[in-house]
Parts: sequence; structure tokens; C-alpha cells
Amino acid sequence: MDYNDFNIIIMFLLNIILNNLKEFEFSLLYRIYNLKKEEKYMAKWECTACGYIYDEAEEDTPFEDLPDDWLCPVCGVDNNGYPITT
Repeated sequence: MDYNDFNIIIMFLLNIILNNLKEFEFSLLYRIYNLKKEEKYMAKWECTACGYIYDEAEEDTPFEDLPDDWLCPVCGVDNNGYPITT
């Protein structure tokens, strides 16, 4: 085996190691992100007009992030008529 063959083998092995490291780093970051997402407290909001419950966990959108023109799907009250119910 000459010097060029040795370099090719080393480069090949480094490529494999670096690719595996990238995949491991990505999967670790993905798991951390999902843990942080699951730790977030999800509240429930109740419409004062009709009693409809907006559950952030079911809707997967925090109430504060809803657009300003969002209306209650049951009675049409805007999102200012929703106190938090926990």
C-alpha cells in the first residue's frame, strides 16, 4: 500500500465519521427541540359568550399567536372575549 492509498482510506473514513457525527448532532438537536416543545404549558381559554373552550394543546397554536381577526368558531366573538381557564 502506498502513500496515496493510505490518504484515500483516511479521507474515506473521515467522511464516514463526519457524516455520522452530523446525523447524531441533528437527531440530538431534534430531540432537545421536541422536549422543549413538550415542556411548554398549554392553556385553555373559554369564550364568555357561549362557553366554547379553546385548548392550545389540541389546536397546537398558543392563543396569543392567533391572528387579530380570529373569531370564536361557535358564536363569532373576537378573541378579547376569552379569559384563561387553565
